[in-house]
Parts: sequence; C-alpha cells; structure tokens
Amino acid sequence: MKHLPAEAILDKMTTPEKANLCDGEGSWHTHGVERLGISGAMMTDGPHGLRKMVMKDGKWSTNAATCMPTASALAASWNREIAAHAANTIAKDAIAEGVAVVLGPGVNMKRSPLCGRNFEYFSEDPYFAGSFAAAYISAMQQNGVGSCIKHFAVNNQETRRFTVSANVAARPLHETYLRAFEIAIQAAKPEAVMESYNRINGKHAAESRWLLDDLLRKKWGFEGVVMSDWDAVNDRVASLEAGLDLEMPTSHGSGRDYILAALADGKIDESLLDRAARRVLALATKERPAPVPVDRAAQHVAALACARECMVLLKNEKGALPLAKGERIAVIGEAEALRYQGSGSSKVVVDSPANNALAEMKKYTDNITYVPFADGIDAAVGAAKACGKVVLFLGLPESAEFEGADRKTMALPKEQLELADAVLAAAAQPVVVLTCGAPVELPFADRTDAMLLTYLCGEATAEAAAEILFGETNPSGKLAETFPMRLEDTPSYFNFPGTFDNCDYAEGIYIGYRYYEKKKIPVRFPFGHGLSYTTFAYSNLAGDENAVTLTVKNTGSRAGSEVVQVYMHDNAPYVSRPPKELCGYTKVALAPGEEKRVTIPVERRVYSFYDEVRGDFYTRGGDYTLSVGASSADIRGEIVVCVHGDAPKTVRVHRNTYFRDVILDDRYAPARDIFAAAMLPRSERTPENEALGNTMDNPAVRRRMHYVLRQAVYSNPDCSETLIEETIAACNAALEGADKQ
Repeated sequence: MKHLPAEAILDKMTTPEKANLCDGEGSWHTHGVERLGISGAMMTDGPHGLRKMVMKDGKWSTNAATCMPTASALAASWNREIAAHAANTIAKDAIAEGVAVVLGPGVNMKRSPLCGRNFEYFSEDPYFAGSFAAAYISAMQQNGVGSCIKHFAVNNQETRRFTVSANVAARPLHETYLRAFEIAIQAAKPEAVMESYNRINGKHAAESRWLLDDLLRKKWGFEGVVMSDWDAVNDRVASLEAGLDLEMPTSHGSGRDYILAALADGKIDESLLDRAARRVLALATKERPAPVPVDRAAQHVAALACARECMVLLKNEKGALPLAKGERIAVIGEAEALRYQGSGSSKVVVDSPANNALAEMKKYTDNITYVPFADGIDAAVGAAKACGKVVLFLGLPESAEFEGADRKTMALPKEQLELADAVLAAAAQPVVVLTCGAPVELPFADRTDAMLLTYLCGEATAEAAAEILFGETNPSGKLAETFPMRLEDTPSYFNFPGTFDNCDYAEGIYIGYRYYEKKKIPVRFPFGHGLSYTTFAYSNLAGDENAVTLTVKNTGSRAGSEVVQVYMHDNAPYVSRPPKELCGYTKVALAPGEEKRVTIPVERRVYSFYDEVRGDFYTRGGDYTLSVGASSADIRGEIVVCVHGDAPKTVRVHRNTYFRDVILDDRYAPARDIFAAAMLPRSERTPENEALGNTMDNPAVRRRMHYVLRQAVYSNPDCSETLIEETIAACNAALEGADKQ
C-alpha cells in the first residue's frame, strides 16, 4: 500500500499523535495512526535468524525460522558474499513474517574475550567489522527489509550494561569504537541505528547530542531512525533533544506524556517532535514486499552453504585430517547435541535443527565408538586406546555465552579439561572439535594433532563439521579475532568489566592483534589464522597507496579458497601506532594448480590517525609499508608505498607551543628567526651555531626542541613577555600566509 510522503502525513497529525509515534507499541511495533490509515511497522531480533515473537493464548512464543551462523562465525568466512547470502536468507524469513526491520547486525568491538555477547559481534578490528557489516546490510535492504545496526556505541560488556560508563579517550573512541559504525553507515545506509544502554564518558548514549546528531547525522550523513535499545531510555525529553526518535519497547504512554508535558511547559520546541515523528513515519510507511512463504529446504541449504565457509581449521599435523571414510574412530563428548547458536535475544527457534554430529559422521563411517561425557573418563580413555583415532568434542555450554552477563573466565568447563587431559594422553591421533562463540583458553593445544573450530554455525553446524572432518568440504575460515594464550594476556585484563559503574578503556587503541603485536605477546592463534587441506603461494606483489595486486596460486592437490589479507604499517608515525592495521582483504577460490591475479583495494582511512588537536582524522604524507599475508602473523610479501598526506594541521602558535613544532613545519619558516631570538640566549648564538641555522643540526636549537615558548623567560635573559607576544603574532601571520597560498 502506497502512502503520502511523511511530511504530508505529518501535517495532518495532532501533537499527541506525533508524540505517540515516538513511543513503541507493545514490544515490537511502531505506533500507527489509525484515522489516517497508517499502520505500525514490525521489527524483530535477527542478527543470525529471525526471532519473531507472537502472543498466543496469552503467552509469548517465537515462530520458527532459519538459524544462520552467529556473527563471530559468519565473520570467519572473510567473505562478503557469504555475509550477503546470510542476510538474504534472513530477509526471506522476514518477508514471509511481515517484518519491516531486522535488528542487526551488531558491530561492537571485541575489547575483551569475556564479553557475553561477543558471539553476536564480528571482530576486534574496526575496518573488518565495518566492511563486513556493510555487505550484510546492503543485501538485507536490497530485499526491501530494513536493517538496524547496533549497539551505538562503545557497548563492549554486559556487566552493569544499563549504567556503566565506558570512559574512553577521543582517539580510541574514533579509531576503534566508532569506526565500524562509520564505515557501515556511510557505505550501506541502514534504515535504523540502535543506540546502546551504556554511558560514554559519563553521558547516556541516548542523551548524547554529540553522538546522535553532531556525529551520526551531521558528519556521517545518517538519515534514518535512531531507536533505543529495549529499556535504554533514561530521560525521554533529553533523548529527544539529543536525536533519539523512537523509544522501544512501549513505555505505556509514559514517554509520550513526558514529551507532551515538556512541550506544554515550553521546555522544548515542537520542531524537535516533528523531526523525530517524520523519521518514524518514513520508516513505517516505506513500501515493503508482500509476504511470500519461504522454502524451508532451500533456506537450510543456504544455512549449510554459509556454515561450510565459516569453520576454522586451527591446527592439522601428522595427516590427522581429513578423516578417511570407513575409518575406525572414537567420538567422545556431546556429539549428539552439538551447540549451534548463542542465547539471549538472538536465540532462534528451529523446527528440526540438524545438530547431531554423530549421525552426520556416521554417513561417512559406521565404525564409530561413541562415548558421551556422561559415561565418564574411564570409558573415554578405554575407547581412545582401543580406536587410536579420536574425535573429541569440547566447547562452552550455552550458560557461558548469553546476553546479560559476561564470562568470568576463558577456561572451558573443568570437567571437560579433566577428560581432555586423560583422552589426549591415551589417543594415538587425537582431533579436537571446538564449539564456542568466542575465544577460550586451550592449554591442551600442543597435545592434539588437529583442531577444528566450528564456532556457532547455525542449524547446519553438525553437517558442515562432518563434511570438513571427512574432507567433503575443504575448510577456508579464518579468525576475525585473536585467540590469546590466557586471560591474563588480554589488553583489558586490568580494566574489564570495570569498577561499579565505570570502566576505563586504559588500553586505548590497543585491542586485539594490535596489542599483542605491539607488546610482542605470544598468542595461541593469531588474527586472520586458518588452515586448509591445500596450500597457497603468493607472488609478484605490486601496488600503490590505493590497491595492491598479487598472484595467488593453489600449490596443492585439492580445490580450496584462500583469504588474502593486507596490512598497513606507518614507517614514520607522528603518534604511537600498531605494527599492523588491516586495510583490505579478499577471498579467492582456486582449483588445484590454478593461479589468479587479484587486486585488493586499500582503505584510504587506514593511513590516518585521529588527531585530538585537530578533532578529525589526519594522514601523514610519506612512506608506508603494505604487507600481504595469510594472517597477521604470516606475512608473505611487502611493498613500500608513498602516500599523499593531508595538509599540515592548522594549529595557531601560543605560549605553550613547542619549539620543535615550529622548526619542523615549513609554514613557520618566515618567523623562525624571531622564535629563535626568543628561545635562544646570546651565549648560545655562536658563529658556529648560527652557521647551522634554525635547524635540528644546530646544538642550541636541538637542546630546546622540547621547550615551550613561555619557558624562554627562564633561560634567555633577553626575552620578555612583549617578545613572546611578538613571536606568537609573527608565527601566526606566517601560518595565515601559508594557508592562503
């Protein structure tokens, strides 16, 4: 049904009707305007599968849907086409159920492995998370289903999530915690943004005009609806003023009445209400596809196609994998009920999940001795000794990873570790299948020949795992997060989850691989790591600041896919920077012996850092190293590129300007002599020094490079406050002259 433009509808509405639009109706809808023929729009959870809740016989129930890999698993595909495939599949369920907006994806950073919702987030790297989310959102919305990116912003823990203040400096805020949102929002233009529960530097995200209006709308150009996370609004009027359009779920009229009272008292102008109501109307009246029943079999095929690309072969030695068909093996652990999704608001109801890995493995061999955990260690050891080849299923239970609570430890359950120790000591060739949504400690990693990480790959997890174990599918997933050795090694160890309602992000920009590489801390499995049943060679690397081109060859005997990653290193940084920053990637499929020439665009922004003085990103002109590799730790080639930088930052000289800043910036050249006259006493202005000029070669200049102008009165008897003022004026005049050229 086509509607009038939002503006025309708004003109026909009363003030109470507008205020009502800004409050949710029930748990999952926007309000409609019945007298104008406007229906509300429905939204549901669904980052990895639709969770449409309906009221039946006075009770809430959830309709069945397709369960896709969770975000952490989907990211391991490193394949934007797989992100789009997952989004298209979820969109089909949404269309069938009449859902207008799917609440996802989540792009928050994985600051700590302990965050209870890490399985819902893509990565520890902002460029990867943003670019991957953009592919997901674009595909979703091409189906006519809106996407709501979340949780905006700095939502990196569940502990005290409704009140905790994420205290983070400007540089990490922009470079690390906002960047993924910026990339995805500008590239894919989601219909909605969900603000987060937490406070940011003391202010509720829902009440931050800087966040929701100045940055999101004015700087990034976002035009859609900003909605609250469920129950996130602290002050409805303050949030309306900040730019929050829609409060969810219903406040049962409380938010509406609060707005109307503020209007009546003259505390706010009705234009604020019009602004929010107009955006909600535009969302609600957007033309959507007519419901079409889904083909459940086809949906499952799509889920399986995604799962195949998302699993990560972490280790494979001594020819342990793939397993031979018909081979005698012991299967130990909960293989009959493999965990395939997280818990909480993203939990999908599946009619008949294929989560029986034991049954799937029996398709390839009927020579299996199965020992579930309940049978105990003695039975497991006996089977391991008898069979030799063991597939041991380990992983986190559902109770460890869910919305609302963070993990307290990275360890697997004690009972599993005890059983693993015994089985790995008894088995001739042990293989571990690891099922979890986030990194865990793996103290036994050196004692197993192979390890397959299934993550939480949705309803087809068991099928895909069996295919990979027996070589029907060649694994191609790679980690989009680091697996550290132990919790104590993690960058936020001393500052997670904070103290009461404050969490200090003292590690700054250094999270994930950026931290481990900067500190040279060994990790269990590095960012970008993942093995294959074939091998790949890289050669003939070339490129410039905009892209790299190289040849990738499959040097093995099986078809496979390789993820080529591009990292940037600043060769002469102005500020502290990581040794590597991801700036591009692609996944290339190759037949045995086949080679392809691939070009990978390099994201321009990666060369820049957030300059807190300038209040924006800044790129230093000069040389940078671009590395290509199979992981952040497996670099296969490097080139040095010359990058055209931004104009030097315009910072006016003042009493606390450092001598070095004037010496190193040629725009101040006309005023250097007067600056030097203020800074250098006559005793140091010897003929020998004067011959070297006002440069770093001059010992007198070099001694005072780290002095500020106001200090001159202490070291130079000839300097006065008048000379300092004249120096400031001369330098700023030189700056203005340079800027006009």
